[in-house]
Amino acid sequence: MTSLPPPEQWVLCKMNEMEVAEMIEGYIDYYTVDEDGTLRSVHLPTPFVRHFMQRHDGALPTVVAIATAPIVLADGVLLAPEGLDRERGIQFLIQDELRAWRHAASTSASTLIALTPRTGRSSTRTRWDGRRNTAPRYWPHSTPSC
Repeated sequence: MTSLPPPEQWVLCKMNEMEVAEMIEGYIDYYTVDEDGTLRSVHLPTPFVRHFMQRHDGALPTVVAIATAPIVLADGVLLAPEGLDRERGIQFLIQDELRAWRHAASTSASTLIALTPRTGRSSTRTRWDGRRNTAPRYWPHSTPSC
């Protein structure tokens, strides 16, 4: 057990036009010039926002998943970048406490793996017949039909 707090529960939601407009307006100031020459901030035109939402040219990153913990790749490498991994479309939202714990544990884990004896034998016993790594030849109970 660790003393890490439970991770926050994130969810991917499709934004509506008003949310997208607010997001864009956080980065750019769309304005108009009044008759007297003063600049006045205004909302983005709806066609601009709709076009922005329909872009499929790869100019904008696409998020397909959220990860709150590092991911172990097939080659054993830990994947845990800050923020968005644009290549895979994964938004990493890993708690600072977990990142600190992972870095502290990485050296002790590699030491532990190096010291673990490798006999090639499995001590796993199955619950059905006591032999090692064998599957049952038949199920003792009938399975209900769906």
